[in-house]
Amino acid sequence: MNSGTDTGLSQANTLFESYFGYKASHHSQAPGRVNLIGDHTDYIDGFVFPAALSLKTSFSFAKNNSNQVTAVSSGVGSETVFELNGSQVEDWGKYLAGVAWAFTEAGHTLSGLDIAIHSNVPTGSGLSSSAAIEVAAARAWRKIDNLDISDVELALLCKKAENDYVGIPCGILDQFACSVPDIGQAVVLDCKSLDYEVVSIPSEWLFVVINSNAQHNHDDSGYETRVKECQAIAEALGLEGLKGLRNLQADDAAKLSDATLQKRARHLFSENARVELAKTAMQSADAKHFGELMTESHISLRDDYQTSADAPDELMDACISFEGCHGSRITGGGFGGCVVSLINKKDKDAFVKHVLAQFPQGSYEAEVSA
Repeated sequence: MNSGTDTGLSQANTLFESYFGYKASHHSQAPGRVNLIGDHTDYIDGFVFPAALSLKTSFSFAKNNSNQVTAVSSGVGSETVFELNGSQVEDWGKYLAGVAWAFTEAGHTLSGLDIAIHSNVPTGSGLSSSAAIEVAAARAWRKIDNLDISDVELALLCKKAENDYVGIPCGILDQFACSVPDIGQAVVLDCKSLDYEVVSIPSEWLFVVINSNAQHNHDDSGYETRVKECQAIAEALGLEGLKGLRNLQADDAAKLSDATLQKRARHLFSENARVELAKTAMQSADAKHFGELMTESHISLRDDYQTSADAPDELMDACISFEGCHGSRITGGGFGGCVVSLINKKDKDAFVKHVLAQFPQGSYEAEVSA
């Protein structure tokens, strides 16, 4: 089981002292997230339903009286060094450099930092490890440079870093979910207005996250291809870019002559609708309906949006074969990573044992409950 906020900070502190030879002056953290339902709808300004996890990325840091950032990560095992001048960084430090660039573009002056990082958010798992490091970095500069930036503004700056510096055309889901909700909170987010509603998880519900351990990498996955296909849908329907797909309906998909684009459009309008239905199901404590929506979402991502993969498909089948599993789905951008399932709290141990017996290459990662 991966957990332990204090342990993460302690390990970041230890790494900082051993690497830099002095004690860190400040600390920041950001959680990973699991998306309960509503994937690939954020970049069309649709609706999503994430929850912040107890898994965290922890920073220990201090000013180094220069215009340079030197960072080391326990997970990577190598340092990254870059100047705060907006130049392109190609190694893992691009996530830090991208945030610095976005802050500078917004008119903020940043201090050079020494940073030590420890994270238990698994990479390539669909739990937003990159957004967690971006938000933790943004919180570091906000704290040490006394910047007046709200959590929502911080999320938008991190999204800008991911889009315009790192080069991933994601929506706001990951950065928002890692920046705004409290740990364990489930929120329904309108990605256009950024209005959000905290939805109370029923006391007997438990969302369990199992990792297929088939890693994705959005740098070389089909993520960008899906975004381009959405742009093609908008163009074919005479809509104004990706944002015009927010209100896509079934009859719009029927107008498309390309069979692949029809599939993509079918996922978009059905997934958007599922978020609202899932909110109602959670509010009424209807686990059966919420679970059915999760499973429908997985099937849509697998068959229509084609962003699943063999490993998470097999894992999802193992999850729903447990008698007490209400529903299950791949979570995040897809092409590998984790599956999230809804069960009753009392069934946790039996569920995890059953799933890992059916899918031994998997591993338990996290859970979310009231």
